[in-house]
Amino acid sequence: MPLRKIQRLKSRHAPKGSFSAHVLTLMTGTTIAQAIPIAISPILTRLYSPSDFGVLALFSSVVSIVAIIATGRYELAIMLPEEDDDAFNILALSILISFVVSMLSLLIIFVFNSEISTLLGNKDISKWLYWVPFSVLLTGFYQAFNYWSSRKKQFERLAVSRISQSAFAATANLSFGYVGLGVSGLIGGSLIGQSCATGVLGWQVWRDDKSSTGSISKNSMMRNAKRYREFPLINSLHAFSDTVQTSGIVFVISAFFGSNILGFYSLTLKVLRMPLSLIGSSVSQVFFQKASQTYNDGGDLHVLLKKTMIKLSMIALPVLVIVVFFAPEIFALCFGKTWREAGLYAQILSPWIFINFIVSPISQIPIIVNKQKSGLAIGLVYNLSLFVPLLLTSYLNRSILIGLCSISMCASFVLLYYVYWVFKISKRRVGTVII
Repeated sequence: MPLRKIQRLKSRHAPKGSFSAHVLTLMTGTTIAQAIPIAISPILTRLYSPSDFGVLALFSSVVSIVAIIATGRYELAIMLPEEDDDAFNILALSILISFVVSMLSLLIIFVFNSEISTLLGNKDISKWLYWVPFSVLLTGFYQAFNYWSSRKKQFERLAVSRISQSAFAATANLSFGYVGLGVSGLIGGSLIGQSCATGVLGWQVWRDDKSSTGSISKNSMMRNAKRYREFPLINSLHAFSDTVQTSGIVFVISAFFGSNILGFYSLTLKVLRMPLSLIGSSVSQVFFQKASQTYNDGGDLHVLLKKTMIKLSMIALPVLVIVVFFAPEIFALCFGKTWREAGLYAQILSPWIFINFIVSPISQIPIIVNKQKSGLAIGLVYNLSLFVPLLLTSYLNRSILIGLCSISMCASFVLLYYVYWVFKISKRRVGTVII
């Protein structure tokens, strides 16, 4: 969608420069960016095999783990300084760290390529590991440019870059698929999309803010690195825990069951999560603002929480029923008969995804009532509840269905306890709030 169309849409629904306008701009870009891969999925599943999607999932998981430290998490600090000069030095620091991390990862991959491939349980990933540093570099650059653009309230940049990434990746995936490139087409398309998004955003930052480059200095970067050292020291640990959980599941499935099964699993999560996450992320933004205001005004978070969860349940329950009863048939119809097994995985995982959809927006409550440490502890238990049962059942039974059942049951149990805990801490203040 051209920038002018995004701006016209925004102006019809919210005053220019308002918080609502910024949210609408990002939501528009995100919606379009997510709709593109959903729309072409039925075509891609007929052009590429489950094994191809499995290798792509494995590649993306390796990138995501290394990308945690791509910028030292300093990109998050770009929003904090009062002066733009300090913020731009943090941007420069993030880019510099991205170079260093990428070069180090390239050296490690050159030396230990065979060992890493063996550890991942997939020899097909070997040649693609050499592209991991490039993807990490692009990720680091994009994250830094993303937060700088947010600081400057250039949300149109972000919307356009997200759409560009999806559009170019989709075009490349389709083109490469038609000529039969296999997994090269999927990973190549992903890298092309990343490159285009980073290039577009980077060019816009340079075009509009290149005058700020004069403020960059070694002393300023070092001073800000020390000032915001908690980001690489503390924030990275939390991010690492979440990413290891997600990527760990991918690694276990790859090692015990191979690329085909991993391909089924990755498509299952993509189909189940993407539509609900779009709704959930929008609800999260609105709920966070309203819950914060309610708490600060002495209102009743408990009432707000209850009404929000009821509404989320009403949205997700019809989807859950359809998936539980008809997922294999739907997957076979939409993606081809080869993918019917992915529908069976969807049936098994749907309770976990359903509860996670309801929990995600209300996960802001511990932040609001200053219970972050307890929330982090429960989060760590949740991550373990996904990874450890799958690892044990895979090792003992070698059954992917039993492994997925263990994920769904254990994670659902922890999430239900989390809901109970959030309700408990939300009763701190009493009042009446209408949502």
